[in-house]
Amino acid sequence: MMQKFRGSVLKRKLYILRYYLSIFFFTLRKEGVKAAIKKSLDKLFPSRKLKKISDHEPFVKSDYLPIVKEGLSKDLDFIVIITDTMIDQCLTYRINQKIFFLESLGYSTIKLSSSQVGKILSFARLAKKVIIYRTALSSDIIKSMQDEQVKLYFEFDDLVVGKDMLFYSGIKASLSEKQVINIEKESSELEETALLCDELIVSTDRLRKVYSENSTQLNNKKIHTINNFLVNEEFKSPVTKSYDFAFTTPSLSISNELEMVKDFLGAIDEELALSGGRKKVLVIGNEKAYSVVEKCGFENIDLTFIKYLEYGSYLKTLENVSFVMIPLSDLNFNQSKTAIRAYDALLAGAVPLVSPVGEYANFVENEALSKLVINGDDWALAAKAIVGMRNDYYEVLASAQTSIKEMYGWGAAKSEYKRFLNEDS
Repeated sequence: MMQKFRGSVLKRKLYILRYYLSIFFFTLRKEGVKAAIKKSLDKLFPSRKLKKISDHEPFVKSDYLPIVKEGLSKDLDFIVIITDTMIDQCLTYRINQKIFFLESLGYSTIKLSSSQVGKILSFARLAKKVIIYRTALSSDIIKSMQDEQVKLYFEFDDLVVGKDMLFYSGIKASLSEKQVINIEKESSELEETALLCDELIVSTDRLRKVYSENSTQLNNKKIHTINNFLVNEEFKSPVTKSYDFAFTTPSLSISNELEMVKDFLGAIDEELALSGGRKKVLVIGNEKAYSVVEKCGFENIDLTFIKYLEYGSYLKTLENVSFVMIPLSDLNFNQSKTAIRAYDALLAGAVPLVSPVGEYANFVENEALSKLVINGDDWALAAKAIVGMRNDYYEVLASAQTSIKEMYGWGAAKSEYKRFLNEDS
Protein backbone atom coordinates (compact mmCIF):
# COMPACT_ATOMS: atom_id res chain seq x y z
CA MET A 1 0.00 0.00 0.00
CA MET A 2 2.86 2.36 0.87
CA GLN A 3 4.57 1.73 -2.44
CA LYS A 4 1.29 2.56 -4.23
CA PHE A 5 1.07 5.79 -2.22
CA ARG A 6 4.65 6.73 -3.03
CA GLY A 7 4.07 6.06 -6.68
CA SER A 8 1.05 8.30 -6.92
CA VAL A 9 2.05 11.86 -7.75
CA LEU A 10 -1.51 13.07 -7.22
CA LYS A 11 -1.78 11.60 -3.73
CA ARG A 12 1.58 13.03 -2.73
CA LYS A 13 0.50 16.48 -3.86
CA LEU A 14 -2.78 16.16 -1.98
CA TYR A 15 -0.90 15.12 1.16
CA ILE A 16 1.32 18.20 0.96
CA LEU A 17 -1.69 20.43 0.17
CA ARG A 18 -3.53 19.14 3.25
CA TYR A 19 -0.51 19.99 5.39
CA TYR A 20 -0.32 23.58 4.12
CA LEU A 21 -4.09 24.07 4.44
CA SER A 22 -3.91 22.95 8.06
CA ILE A 23 -1.23 25.60 8.69
CA PHE A 24 -3.38 28.24 6.99
CA PHE A 25 -6.59 27.56 8.93
CA PHE A 26 -4.83 27.11 12.27
CA THR A 27 -3.05 30.46 11.88
CA LEU A 28 -6.26 32.06 10.58
CA ARG A 29 -8.06 31.19 13.81
CA LYS A 30 -5.18 32.29 16.04
CA GLU A 31 -3.68 35.33 14.28
CA GLY A 32 -5.97 36.48 11.47
CA VAL A 33 -5.97 36.54 7.67
CA LYS A 34 -2.70 38.43 7.03
CA ALA A 35 -0.68 36.22 9.34
CA ALA A 36 -2.23 33.07 7.85
CA ILE A 37 -1.35 34.12 4.30
CA LYS A 38 2.18 35.13 5.29
CA LYS A 39 2.91 31.91 7.19
CA SER A 40 1.50 29.75 4.39
CA LEU A 41 3.62 31.54 1.77
CA ASP A 42 6.72 31.26 3.97
CA LYS A 43 6.17 27.51 4.20
CA LEU A 44 5.50 27.12 0.48
CA PHE A 45 8.44 29.31 -0.55
CA PRO A 46 11.21 29.11 2.11
CA SER A 47 13.38 31.59 0.20
CA ARG A 48 10.76 34.30 0.98
CA LYS A 49 12.05 34.29 4.55
CA LEU A 50 15.64 35.08 3.58
CA LYS A 51 16.59 38.39 5.12
CA LYS A 52 17.27 41.46 3.06
CA ILE A 53 20.93 42.30 3.42
CA SER A 54 21.05 46.07 3.41
CA ASP A 55 20.79 47.02 -0.24
CA HIS A 56 21.98 43.51 -1.13
CA GLU A 57 18.92 41.30 -1.50
CA PRO A 58 20.04 37.72 -2.11
CA PHE A 59 17.98 34.97 -3.66
CA VAL A 60 15.13 37.09 -5.06
CA LYS A 61 12.58 35.16 -7.13
CA SER A 62 13.13 37.39 -10.18
CA ASP A 63 16.75 36.28 -10.11
CA TYR A 64 15.70 32.69 -10.85
CA LEU A 65 15.58 33.47 -14.56
CA PRO A 66 19.27 32.94 -15.37
CA ILE A 67 19.23 29.57 -13.57
CA VAL A 68 17.16 27.51 -15.93
CA LYS A 69 15.51 24.14 -15.36
CA GLU A 70 17.00 21.61 -17.75
CA GLY A 71 15.64 18.09 -17.86
CA LEU A 72 14.64 17.81 -14.19
CA SER A 73 11.29 16.31 -13.24
CA LYS A 74 9.39 18.59 -10.86
CA ASP A 75 6.72 16.04 -9.95
CA LEU A 76 8.85 13.88 -7.67
CA ASP A 77 11.69 16.28 -6.87
CA PHE A 78 11.10 17.05 -3.21
CA ILE A 79 14.04 17.44 -0.79
CA VAL A 80 13.99 17.64 3.00
CA ILE A 81 16.82 19.52 4.74
CA ILE A 82 17.36 18.82 8.44
CA THR A 83 19.57 21.03 10.58
CA ASP A 84 19.84 22.45 14.08
CA THR A 85 22.48 25.05 13.24
CA MET A 86 21.86 28.55 14.54
CA ILE A 87 25.02 30.10 13.08
CA ASP A 88 23.98 32.91 10.76
CA GLN A 89 26.64 32.39 8.11
CA CYS A 90 26.02 28.62 8.06
CA LEU A 91 22.31 29.26 7.55
CA THR A 92 23.09 31.76 4.80
CA TYR A 93 25.67 29.74 2.88
CA ARG A 94 24.81 26.08 3.57
CA ILE A 95 21.03 26.15 4.08
CA ASN A 96 19.33 29.18 2.52
CA GLN A 97 21.68 29.14 -0.45
CA LYS A 98 21.00 25.46 -1.01
CA ILE A 99 17.23 26.02 -0.83
CA PHE A 100 17.50 28.82 -3.39
CA PHE A 101 19.51 26.90 -5.97
CA LEU A 102 17.57 23.65 -5.57
CA GLU A 103 14.24 25.46 -5.98
CA SER A 104 15.52 27.37 -8.99
CA LEU A 105 16.41 24.01 -10.57
CA GLY A 106 12.87 22.73 -10.12
CA TYR A 107 12.99 21.06 -6.69
CA SER A 108 10.64 21.71 -3.79
CA THR A 109 12.29 21.90 -0.36
CA ILE A 110 11.44 22.13 3.31
CA LYS A 111 13.79 22.84 6.22
CA LEU A 112 13.19 21.05 9.53
CA SER A 113 14.99 20.76 12.87
CA SER A 114 15.83 17.46 14.57
CA SER A 115 13.12 18.08 17.18
CA GLN A 116 10.37 18.00 14.52
CA VAL A 117 10.33 14.22 14.43
CA GLY A 118 6.72 13.89 13.27
CA LYS A 119 7.26 16.23 10.31
CA ILE A 120 10.57 14.55 9.47
CA LEU A 121 8.93 11.14 9.21
CA SER A 122 5.88 12.49 7.36
CA PHE A 123 7.88 14.39 4.76
CA ALA A 124 10.52 11.67 4.39
CA ARG A 125 7.91 9.42 2.77
CA LEU A 126 7.37 12.14 0.14
CA ALA A 127 11.00 13.07 -0.40
CA LYS A 128 13.47 12.09 -3.07
CA LYS A 129 16.40 13.05 -0.86
CA VAL A 130 17.01 14.06 2.75
CA ILE A 131 20.06 16.22 3.52
CA ILE A 132 21.19 16.33 7.16
CA TYR A 133 23.50 19.28 7.83
CA ARG A 134 25.84 19.01 10.86
CA THR A 135 23.10 17.55 13.03
CA ALA A 136 23.04 14.27 14.96
CA LEU A 137 19.90 12.13 14.61
CA SER A 138 18.96 8.96 16.45
CA SER A 139 19.35 5.64 14.68
CA ASP A 140 15.58 5.09 14.99
CA ILE A 141 14.81 8.23 12.97
CA ILE A 142 17.43 7.29 10.39
CA LYS A 143 16.02 3.77 10.06
CA SER A 144 12.46 5.08 9.72
CA MET A 145 13.52 7.32 6.84
CA GLN A 146 15.47 4.49 5.20
CA ASP A 147 12.36 2.31 5.41
CA GLU A 148 10.72 4.87 3.13
CA GLN A 149 13.52 4.22 0.59
CA VAL A 150 14.68 7.83 0.59
CA LYS A 151 18.36 8.56 0.00
CA LEU A 152 20.08 10.16 3.00
CA TYR A 153 23.00 12.58 2.72
CA PHE A 154 25.06 13.80 5.66
CA GLU A 155 26.58 17.23 5.05
CA PHE A 156 29.40 19.01 6.88
CA ASP A 157 31.90 21.75 6.12
CA ASP A 158 34.72 21.37 8.68
CA LEU A 159 37.10 18.70 9.94
CA VAL A 160 34.82 17.94 12.87
CA VAL A 161 33.23 14.58 12.04
CA GLY A 162 34.96 11.66 13.78
CA LYS A 163 37.53 11.68 16.58
CA ASP A 164 40.33 10.52 14.26
CA MET A 165 39.69 13.46 11.93
CA LEU A 166 39.39 15.84 14.85
CA PHE A 167 42.89 14.79 15.90
CA TYR A 168 44.09 15.19 12.30
CA SER A 169 42.65 18.72 12.18
CA GLY A 170 45.30 19.99 14.60
CA ILE A 171 42.98 22.18 16.67
CA LYS A 172 42.75 20.05 19.82
CA ALA A 173 46.13 21.22 21.09
CA SER A 174 44.89 24.82 21.21
CA LEU A 175 41.62 24.07 23.00
CA SER A 176 40.87 23.95 26.71
CA GLU A 177 40.11 20.62 28.38
CA LYS A 178 36.41 21.45 28.54
CA GLN A 179 36.37 22.48 24.87
CA VAL A 180 38.04 19.20 23.90
CA ILE A 181 35.45 17.14 25.83
CA ASN A 182 32.56 18.99 24.17
CA ILE A 183 33.92 18.89 20.64
CA GLU A 184 34.87 15.20 20.89
CA LYS A 185 31.36 14.33 22.04
CA GLU A 186 29.81 16.31 19.20
CA SER A 187 32.28 14.83 16.71
CA SER A 188 31.39 11.25 17.69
CA GLU A 189 27.65 11.93 17.52
CA LEU A 190 27.98 13.49 14.07
CA GLU A 191 30.06 10.55 12.85
CA GLU A 192 27.45 8.06 14.08
CA THR A 193 24.79 9.82 12.02
CA ALA A 194 27.10 10.12 9.00
CA LEU A 195 27.86 6.39 9.10
CA LEU A 196 24.14 5.59 8.89
CA CYS A 197 23.60 7.85 5.86
CA ASP A 198 24.04 6.71 2.27
CA GLU A 199 26.38 9.45 1.01
CA LEU A 200 28.20 12.57 2.18
CA ILE A 201 28.26 16.21 1.06
CA VAL A 202 31.22 18.46 1.90
CA SER A 203 32.08 22.07 1.07
CA THR A 204 35.48 21.78 -0.65
CA ASP A 205 37.44 19.32 -2.78
CA ARG A 206 40.15 19.42 -0.13
CA LEU A 207 37.71 18.23 2.55
CA ARG A 208 36.46 15.49 0.23
CA LYS A 209 40.01 14.31 -0.40
CA VAL A 210 40.91 14.33 3.30
CA TYR A 211 37.93 12.16 4.25
CA SER A 212 38.41 9.87 1.27
CA GLU A 213 42.05 9.20 2.11
CA ASN A 214 42.28 9.54 5.90
CA SER A 215 38.99 8.77 7.63
CA THR A 216 39.03 5.27 9.07
CA GLN A 217 35.22 5.17 9.23
CA LEU A 218 33.83 7.22 6.34
CA ASN A 219 36.30 6.63 3.50
CA ASN A 220 34.01 4.08 1.85
CA LYS A 221 31.19 6.59 1.43
CA LYS A 222 30.55 8.41 -1.84
CA ILE A 223 31.37 12.07 -1.20
CA HIS A 224 29.93 15.01 -3.17
CA THR A 225 31.36 18.54 -3.13
CA ILE A 226 29.06 21.56 -3.04
CA ASN A 227 31.04 24.75 -2.47
CA ASN A 228 29.80 28.04 -1.05
CA PHE A 229 28.96 30.74 -3.58
CA LEU A 230 28.21 34.46 -3.60
CA VAL A 231 24.95 35.35 -1.89
CA ASN A 232 24.30 37.80 -4.72
CA GLU A 233 26.17 39.36 -7.61
CA GLU A 234 25.53 43.02 -6.79
CA PHE A 235 28.88 44.36 -5.61
CA LYS A 236 28.95 47.59 -3.66
CA SER A 237 31.01 50.42 -5.07
CA PRO A 238 33.59 51.83 -2.67
CA VAL A 239 32.43 54.80 -0.61
CA THR A 240 34.09 57.05 1.94
CA LYS A 241 35.32 54.66 4.62
CA SER A 242 35.08 55.03 8.39
CA TYR A 243 37.74 52.36 9.09
CA ASP A 244 41.02 51.55 7.40
CA PHE A 245 41.13 47.91 8.48
CA ALA A 246 38.81 45.34 10.03
CA PHE A 247 39.03 41.74 11.09
CA THR A 248 36.70 39.16 12.56
CA THR A 249 38.60 37.74 15.47
CA PRO A 250 39.21 34.01 15.68
CA SER A 251 38.73 32.11 18.92
CA LEU A 252 41.21 33.23 21.57
CA SER A 253 42.54 29.66 21.70
CA ILE A 254 43.68 29.86 18.05
CA SER A 255 46.67 32.06 18.79
CA ASN A 256 48.49 31.87 15.44
CA GLU A 257 45.93 34.06 13.67
CA LEU A 258 46.12 36.64 16.43
CA GLU A 259 49.88 36.73 16.07
CA MET A 260 49.49 37.49 12.36
CA VAL A 261 47.09 40.34 13.14
CA LYS A 262 49.43 41.73 15.79
CA ASP A 263 52.40 41.55 13.40
CA PHE A 264 50.44 43.31 10.67
CA LEU A 265 49.15 46.09 12.89
CA GLY A 266 52.58 46.47 14.47
CA ALA A 267 54.10 47.08 11.05
CA ILE A 268 51.36 49.61 10.24
CA ASP A 269 51.98 51.32 13.57
CA GLU A 270 55.72 51.60 12.87
CA GLU A 271 55.07 53.02 9.41
CA LEU A 272 52.73 55.64 10.86
CA ALA A 273 55.35 56.62 13.46
CA LEU A 274 57.62 57.59 10.57
CA SER A 275 55.10 59.06 8.15
CA GLY A 276 52.59 60.53 10.56
CA GLY A 277 48.82 60.12 10.74
CA ARG A 278 46.54 57.59 12.41
CA LYS A 279 44.60 54.54 11.26
CA LYS A 280 41.28 53.17 12.50
CA VAL A 281 40.85 49.43 13.01
CA LEU A 282 37.53 47.68 13.64
CA VAL A 283 37.57 44.40 15.57
CA ILE A 284 34.46 42.24 15.19
CA GLY A 285 33.74 39.33 17.48
CA ASN A 286 35.64 37.85 20.39
CA GLU A 287 36.15 40.49 23.08
CA LYS A 288 38.94 38.53 24.77
CA ALA A 289 40.84 38.37 21.50
CA TYR A 290 40.33 42.10 21.11
CA SER A 291 41.85 42.66 24.54
CA VAL A 292 44.95 40.72 23.47
CA VAL A 293 45.46 43.09 20.53
CA GLU A 294 44.63 46.14 22.62
CA LYS A 295 47.36 45.24 25.12
CA CYS A 296 49.93 45.65 22.34
CA GLY A 297 49.56 49.38 22.92
CA PHE A 298 49.77 50.57 19.32
CA GLU A 299 50.36 54.32 19.53
CA ASN A 300 49.07 55.34 16.10
CA ILE A 301 46.11 53.01 15.74
CA ASP A 302 42.60 53.55 17.11
CA LEU A 303 40.91 50.25 17.92
CA THR A 304 37.12 49.84 18.02
CA PHE A 305 35.37 46.67 19.15
CA ILE A 306 31.87 45.45 18.27
CA LYS A 307 30.30 42.09 19.04
CA TYR A 308 29.39 39.49 16.45
CA LEU A 309 26.73 40.78 14.07
CA GLU A 310 23.75 39.28 12.31
CA TYR A 311 24.89 38.54 8.77
CA GLY A 312 23.11 41.45 7.08
CA SER A 313 24.46 43.94 9.60
CA TYR A 314 27.92 42.43 9.17
CA LEU A 315 27.90 43.14 5.43
CA LYS A 316 26.57 46.64 6.02
CA THR A 317 29.40 47.28 8.49
CA LEU A 318 32.03 46.08 6.01
CA GLU A 319 30.87 48.73 3.54
CA ASN A 320 32.61 51.27 5.82
CA VAL A 321 35.96 49.42 5.77
CA SER A 322 38.81 49.71 3.27
CA PHE A 323 40.63 46.41 3.97
CA VAL A 324 39.43 43.24 5.71
CA MET A 325 42.14 41.04 7.26
CA ILE A 326 41.59 37.28 6.87
CA PRO A 327 44.63 35.57 8.42
CA LEU A 328 44.67 31.76 8.59
CA SER A 329 47.36 29.48 10.00
CA ASP A 330 48.32 26.44 7.96
CA LEU A 331 46.48 23.88 10.13
CA ASN A 332 44.73 20.94 8.48
CA PHE A 333 41.54 22.38 9.97
CA ASN A 334 41.96 25.63 8.02
CA GLN A 335 43.00 23.82 4.84
CA SER A 336 39.36 22.82 4.40
CA LYS A 337 37.93 26.34 4.73
CA THR A 338 35.90 28.03 2.00
CA ALA A 339 36.45 31.65 0.95
CA ILE A 340 33.20 33.16 2.27
CA ARG A 341 34.89 35.92 4.26
CA ALA A 342 36.48 37.19 1.04
CA TYR A 343 33.11 36.97 -0.75
CA ASP A 344 31.54 39.09 1.98
CA ALA A 345 34.28 41.73 1.87
CA LEU A 346 34.16 42.08 -1.91
CA LEU A 347 30.35 42.24 -1.97
CA ALA A 348 30.56 45.07 0.55
CA GLY A 349 33.12 47.00 -1.52
CA ALA A 350 36.13 46.23 0.69
CA VAL A 351 39.45 44.61 -0.27
CA PRO A 352 40.17 41.35 1.60
CA LEU A 353 43.72 40.45 2.60
CA VAL A 354 43.99 36.66 2.83
CA SER A 355 46.35 33.84 3.73
CA PRO A 356 46.76 31.29 0.91
CA VAL A 357 45.15 28.52 2.97
CA GLY A 358 42.14 26.37 2.11
CA GLU A 359 40.03 27.73 -0.76
CA TYR A 360 42.09 30.93 -0.61
CA ALA A 361 45.03 28.97 -2.07
CA ASN A 362 43.17 29.08 -5.38
CA PHE A 363 43.54 32.87 -5.36
CA VAL A 364 47.25 32.50 -6.07
CA GLU A 365 46.54 31.19 -9.58
CA ASN A 366 44.30 34.14 -10.48
CA GLU A 367 46.02 37.37 -11.52
CA ALA A 368 43.53 39.71 -9.85
CA LEU A 369 42.96 37.67 -6.68
CA SER A 370 46.67 36.94 -6.19
CA LYS A 371 47.12 40.62 -5.27
CA LEU A 372 45.03 39.96 -2.15
CA VAL A 373 47.27 37.15 -0.87
CA ILE A 374 49.71 37.56 2.03
CA ASN A 375 51.97 34.55 2.52
CA GLY A 376 52.48 32.82 5.87
CA ASP A 377 54.96 34.92 7.82
CA ASP A 378 54.72 37.99 5.59
CA TRP A 379 51.98 39.77 7.54
CA ALA A 380 54.63 41.81 9.33
CA LEU A 381 55.96 42.93 5.93
CA ALA A 382 52.56 43.53 4.37
CA ALA A 383 52.33 47.20 5.36
CA LYS A 384 54.58 48.26 2.47
CA ALA A 385 52.53 46.20 0.02
CA ILE A 386 49.35 47.83 1.30
CA VAL A 387 50.84 51.27 0.77
CA GLY A 388 51.53 50.28 -2.84
CA MET A 389 48.04 48.91 -3.25
CA ARG A 390 46.50 52.17 -2.08
CA ASN A 391 47.72 53.82 -5.27
CA ASP A 392 45.47 51.57 -7.37
CA TYR A 393 42.96 50.52 -4.69
CA TYR A 394 39.87 50.92 -6.89
CA GLU A 395 41.39 48.95 -9.75
CA VAL A 396 42.43 46.13 -7.41
CA LEU A 397 38.93 46.02 -5.90
CA ALA A 398 37.10 46.04 -9.25
CA SER A 399 39.35 43.34 -10.73
CA ALA A 400 38.94 41.14 -7.66
CA GLN A 401 35.15 41.54 -7.74
CA THR A 402 35.10 40.48 -11.41
CA SER A 403 37.27 37.43 -10.75
CA ILE A 404 35.38 36.29 -7.66
CA LYS A 405 32.13 36.44 -9.64
CA GLU A 406 33.64 34.28 -12.38
CA MET A 407 34.93 31.69 -9.91
CA TYR A 408 32.15 31.65 -7.29
CA GLY A 409 29.17 33.42 -8.86
CA TRP A 410 25.77 32.06 -9.75
CA GLY A 411 26.93 30.56 -13.04
CA ALA A 412 29.48 28.43 -11.17
CA ALA A 413 26.86 27.60 -8.54
CA LYS A 414 24.38 26.39 -11.14
CA SER A 415 27.01 24.10 -12.66
CA GLU A 416 27.99 22.65 -9.27
CA TYR A 417 24.42 21.94 -8.16
CA LYS A 418 23.55 20.40 -11.52
CA ARG A 419 26.63 18.21 -11.26
CA PHE A 420 25.55 17.03 -7.80
CA LEU A 421 22.04 16.27 -9.03
CA ASN A 422 23.35 14.49 -12.14
CA GLU A 423 25.78 12.39 -10.07
CA ASP A 424 22.77 10.98 -8.29
CA SER A 425 20.54 10.56 -11.32
